[in-house]
Amino acid sequence: MSATTTPAAVVTEPTAWLRGTAGAQLRRAARLGLDPHDAAGPMIVAPLVGRMSIPGSREDRTCDRCGRYCGPAELFHPLAYRAAVALVLIGGLCTEHAAAEGVRA
Repeated sequence: MSATTTPAAVVTEPTAWLRGTAGAQLRRAARLGLDPHDAAGPMIVAPLVGRMSIPGSREDRTCDRCGRYCGPAELFHPLAYRAAVALVLIGGLCTEHAAAEGVRA
């Protein structure tokens, strides 16, 4: 049986969608009293959108950009994006949207 999840990719050239999503999470961190720009502060790991999903759940294989579920037979692309010095956003994308972010299988 072949793997249906690629190794986690690090996005370095984000699309407008990813930059906007990151901006929303930066504002959320600030509302919570966290400073994602403070290198001396704690490292914040947050979901791209919504809440963290339970590993192995249906939500865990749902594209964070379009909301499409990628079943066990489909390729799914986990990713990490460092939105600020102390903020890493994690999530996953379907093949179409992973390609838009520069992630390749």
